[in-house]
Amino acid sequence: MLSILVVVASLSGNTRELGRQIAERCRAAGHAVHWHEADDLRQAPP
Repeated sequence: MLSILVVVASLSGNTRELGRQIAERCRAAGHAVHWHEADDLRQAPP
């Protein structure tokens, strides 16, 4: 099993949807997937 990080940044939602599809396929294959929005990471404390 792999641990996969998916980070997306999307203005219109198309990239976000593609990221969700990738994450779903990875989870279906039995991998651990960690999902983050790039905007959320910019606001994270140091």
